[in-house]
Amino acid sequence: MIVLENEKYLIEVDEMGAELSRIYSKEKDLEYMWLGDEKYWLKHSPVLFPFIGRMMDQKYLYKGKSYGMSRHGFAPISVFSIQKLSDRLVCTLNAVDRDDFPFDCTLEVSYILRCDGLDMVAKVINRSEEEMIYTYGGHPGFNVPLEKGLLFEDYYLYFPEAGKKLYRKLFGPNFLDSETKEEFFLKDGRLDLSHDLFDNDAVVLENSGSLVEIKSDKGERAVSVCYKGFPYCGFWHAMKKDAPYVCVEPWMSMPGPEGRTLVLEDKKDFIHLEAGGTNVHVLEIRLK
Repeated sequence: MIVLENEKYLIEVDEMGAELSRIYSKEKDLEYMWLGDEKYWLKHSPVLFPFIGRMMDQKYLYKGKSYGMSRHGFAPISVFSIQKLSDRLVCTLNAVDRDDFPFDCTLEVSYILRCDGLDMVAKVINRSEEEMIYTYGGHPGFNVPLEKGLLFEDYYLYFPEAGKKLYRKLFGPNFLDSETKEEFFLKDGRLDLSHDLFDNDAVVLENSGSLVEIKSDKGERAVSVCYKGFPYCGFWHAMKKDAPYVCVEPWMSMPGPEGRTLVLEDKKDFIHLEAGGTNVHVLEIRLK
């Protein structure tokens, strides 16, 4: 575990998966990030790369060849090298000649401390001599409630930039992409939190804007996540439990399709990166 701190905050990042495992406010003596509990969920903030979620039988096809892939890709189960600088941790994984992914690439995840929170910057470099097809997502979990004396149900998700028509992406019986959606309604831009909201897995929204806030009208503490460029954002905690946290999951694509094997070339919402090219994906986490 690598520690980085400034005058206001302390963060910890694990070499396994380059996973952010702690955000602590020195001024408020407050843990913002979910610290893990086997009763609910032991993770904190997995990095989702080069796939998101599940695939049928955890397999996919590329140019007619079958590959196996772990849920959320190989990044969460890979060891990164971490360089500690004055204001950031730079976590690097070189993926070369893998049996589960047909492209050579580098994933560099930087955690940059700010005076009001931190930025999570993922740089994807295609080192192959052909176009690379991949996706990327975040999964940070935050404590809810954030203050003593408040309940989970006292909090809500606020979407200040949500479009007039908001949609929820629907999952099939195996929690794969049904490739359908339904209109989803907010009340004054907010979605009130309740544990049963997650009884059927994540709530994944399309056209939600690029900013969400976890807040309560009864308290002062809040978390905001800015996810510009991500077409989907999911919200989750362990299904059918009273878990005291919420994950904010900006996704570049949906998981694999329900009922059939994912064919990489045909996945329309995946990212196509030219040979030698670089993409950058940024999440801005701000704390109140």
